Amino acid sequence: MELAEIGPGHGDDRASRSCQVRLNDLRPASDQHPTMFDNLMITLVVLSLGFPAVPWMFGARWGARGIWWSTGFAVVVLLCLFPAVFETACIASACGQGAIAIFVLAPIWIASAVLTVGSATVSHYSYKR
Repeated sequence: MELAEIGPGHGDDRASRSCQVRLNDLRPASDQHPTMFDNLMITLVVLSLGFPAVPWMFGARWGARGIWWSTGFAVVVLLCLFPAVFETACIASACGQGAIAIFVLAPIWIASAVLTVGSATVSHYSYKR
């Protein structure tokens, strides 16, 4: 454990001994869980880009009804569940980057939701019998 003395008097007087700081206790808060936040960001972006394929997968199995049920579920997950997961992870990791990251992720989630609805429309007309 390293000790550093702070103050003008580095002698053995009482004032200098009371100003000793333990350097090991001065960790920045952002070093606690940096990989958790990075992995969460990558996961949320990759999953968001895969959501427009959901109506095609359900349309092949259940037709037009499956297309619209899966689209509704996908949009609810994108716009309701992802922000909740993101907020919980930011609070848990105490990253301090949540305000910046939400401005990057929110447009991706919104664009993915719009693309999912557009993909469902195209899928609906493709599988129409």
